[in-house]
Amino acid sequence: TTTVYDVLDRYVEMYGWDAVIPVARTDIGNICITPCMMEPEIFRGMALKGAEIIIKTASGGANKIDAAAAAQANKVYSGLVNNSVSPKNRSFAESAGGGGTGLYEPWGKCVAEAETHHEEIVSYKIPMKEFRKGHKIPDIHYELISHLTDQYVSKYGPNGFLNYLPKGLKEAGEYFLKKSRWK
Repeated sequence: TTTVYDVLDRYVEMYGWDAVIPVARTDIGNICITPCMMEPEIFRGMALKGAEIIIKTASGGANKIDAAAAAQANKVYSGLVNNSVSPKNRSFAESAGGGGTGLYEPWGKCVAEAETHHEEIVSYKIPMKEFRKGHKIPDIHYELISHLTDQYVSKYGPNGFLNYLPKGLKEAGEYFLKKSRWK
């Protein structure tokens, strides 16, 4: 699938930098939704932009620890919406997992969780008024790491699909292996 990162320059040209990590400001809280897993910098960016609730969507065995860590590290609520087991669905391997849907409070504690790996509604009333009384965006000591982040080069740079769209997964894998900056 193509992501914003894969066409970053064109996306920014069309929608602006603010749209790269959008925050929906709603009556129930400032919400971000992401399919990203194990990308703490992205979650930190959401929190810095004012996210109070980060919803992570996944397909296939998403990590509950990652959702709890995102909540705890950024002092926000973090929800994980994972797929359910889908028997006889050729597009979903039952061995991929499923289940684990839950909600984590700002200290990383699970406050609501699916009991099975089948379809299930998980609900929790977030005490937003109480939360906002003491909530602040994360205070990071960026100066300690900026010399590292300023030098960092991603293994696969942005805009991978800007001028070329592979015809399938195999072709995409071969294409990105050729483009890798880490040889």
